[in-house]
Amino acid sequence: MLLNGWKEIASHVQRGVRTVQRWERELGFPVRRLGNRARAPVLAASEEVDQWLVHRRKGAVEPQEAILLLKTAEARRSELHKKVDELMRRKAELLEATSRLRNRLKGA
Repeated sequence: MLLNGWKEIASHVQRGVRTVQRWERELGFPVRRLGNRARAPVLAASEEVDQWLVHRRKGAVEPQEAILLLKTAEARRSELHKKVDELMRRKAELLEATSRLRNRLKGA
């Protein structure tokens, strides 16, 4: 059976459209694009999709996929560390400003 468009594909796998789009982008979800554009319409064969899901549920991960997942995780970790560092700097700034304000109020 041929699945036509993201909504029909997502409905077949009982997930949201954005989830199956992410699967295509990051995990090699089996869809065919009609044209070369990034936003070209998509089709998928239900048999291929079902086989892909069975393969994924078994926990089998292709080496290229494992590398991609590790790179993605490392990038997210690095980004989170930067955000935490920025939040800690901001916290220190706010504590200092609070202390200065408290001292000014005591002197007034």
